[in-house]
This record gives sequence, structure tokens and C-alpha cells, in this order.
Amino acid sequence: METATAVIAIATLVLTVLACVAQWMVVPEFRRRFGLPDPPEAVTRGVKKLGTFTRTFLGSKPAADAGDAVPQPLVGAGGAAVAAATAPQRPAAAWVLLLADDVRTHGLPEELRRKLERRARDRTLKAFSFTGDGRGWLMLYGHNGFSGDRLPPELREELERANRTRSEIADVAFGPDGAWLLLLGDGTLVSRHLPAALAGKLEGYRRSGSPVRQVALGPDGGWVVLRGANGFSHEAIPPALDGRLIECNRSRQEIRRVELLANGGWLLLHGHDGVAAEGLPEVAGAAVAHCRKCGADLRAGSFGGRALA
Repeated sequence: METATAVIAIATLVLTVLACVAQWMVVPEFRRRFGLPDPPEAVTRGVKKLGTFTRTFLGSKPAADAGDAVPQPLVGAGGAAVAAATAPQRPAAAWVLLLADDVRTHGLPEELRRKLERRARDRTLKAFSFTGDGRGWLMLYGHNGFSGDRLPPELREELERANRTRSEIADVAFGPDGAWLLLLGDGTLVSRHLPAALAGKLEGYRRSGSPVRQVALGPDGGWVVLRGANGFSHEAIPPALDGRLIECNRSRQEIRRVELLANGGWLLLHGHDGVAAEGLPEVAGAAVAHCRKCGADLRAGSFGGRALA
């Protein structure tokens, strides 16, 4: 009897440990709660496949993966619900949300995640972007500091030149087919491989002396240019986003930031703390809603990355 009791106790302990290991591998919230590092992506994929295989043969329906888009309400300004995209899609596996003094991340290596957290805590983190192919990344901090991996060589040269000359690096945008744009603090724009319509629009703004505040490049070829407090121009963006931008302009709300995602997804930050979005990855959408509920100051987001962990 004592032997049987001991065997049961050991089995229970082993199952508990295995359950914790499984949660560490596939549940990002579990890792963040206990300060655990992200597991290798190959291990995570293997655990998910094993879970799907097991559920299939047990006759139960697999749960939706965190990477699958699920229709969800996001809280907008004044508590209004913002509908998420309903079309099924497979969003990128890595994303980052920048807050005033914190970050929310998914699919990043532990070292990069901790670096972002340190910069966010000391309030020097300015921006974070994935490259157009989703394999590289760029972090901007302070006046002209930067750190990145797998950046286009010409862009790295421009960033190093700005750093040497102490020019402010205001923002960087990446698009498809190797497109990128560097915005300096004095309004100077340096770019490569932009769509012809966008390049022409930016040249017109340069000649007229109209400063550009942000350029958002979408993975599907769309783009948005922000000027002044609420001026904008765009091409090939979702009608819902167009409507929101017009609404902000007419009501004289500041358009703080626009992010364009694959398959028609988008994120718009406006006014003091207004947020509107469609088609965010499920976990990212939940994180945005949580930030709004807690009154966190959401500054920007980047959703175009592949799993880098």
C-alpha cells in the first residue's frame, strides 16, 4: 500500500512538472508572469503539433492557436468597442507594443526582449520596427541611438552617419520588396524602393516645406503619410481606416500613430488615448485591450515580424 501511494505521488509530481513545462513552451502569459525566457521556436512548434495530434485522436476539437486571427472587440476612445477583422488570416508570429515606460512582446529572443524592457523603463525607447521580410529588426532610442539586426546595408550606413553627426533619428519605416524610409529630426527623408506614388507625394511635401511626421508602409503595398497634428494622405488602405482618419481630421483630433498589417489589419492611435484597430493577432489584440482598460499609454506597435526566438 505504501509503495502504491509513493508511486501515485511521484506520478502526480511528474505530471505537474510536465504541465508547467508545456505552459512555458506555448503560453506567453505564463512566461511573462514568472519571468521565464522564451523557448526555442522549433520546440514550441513541436509541442503544438503534438497537442494537435493528441486532441485529434482523442476526438476533441483543437483550440485556436494564438497566431490565428479571431474576431475580437478592442476598446476605443471613450470606451467604445472597435470591431476586429473577421476574415481568417495567419498573422506574423512576432509583435511589439510600446508603452510609455514598458513593452509587450511576442516571439522575440529573451535578450532582445530584455533590452527593450530596459530602454522602456528608463524612457529612452523611441521606436521598434521589423524589416520588410520580418526577419530583421531595428530599435531606436535616445536622440540618435539605434540597434538592429539584418538591416539593409544602405540603411545601416545612413543610421551610422546620423549617429556620427549627432542628427536626431526620428523614425524608420520598412515596406515590401526592400523598401525603407528614414526620417531625421530636421525633416530630412532618406529612402529606397518606395512606391512611385508615395515617392512623388513626399517630394511634393519637401518642395512645399510641409514637414512629415510619420510614414507607415504596409506589407500589402498600402501607405499612410502623417503631417502636422492631423493631416494625412494615403493609398490602398482599408476603408475602415480611411473613415477613422477622416473622422480624426474633421474633429481635429491628433493622429498620433498608424500601423499597417498584412491582410488589411491596422492600428490607429489618436487623441489623448484613443485606440482603433482591426485584424490584430489575437494575443496582441488582447494586450491592446488590456492596456486601454488599465489606462496604459500606448505609443506604437509593430506586427510584421517572424518568430525570432
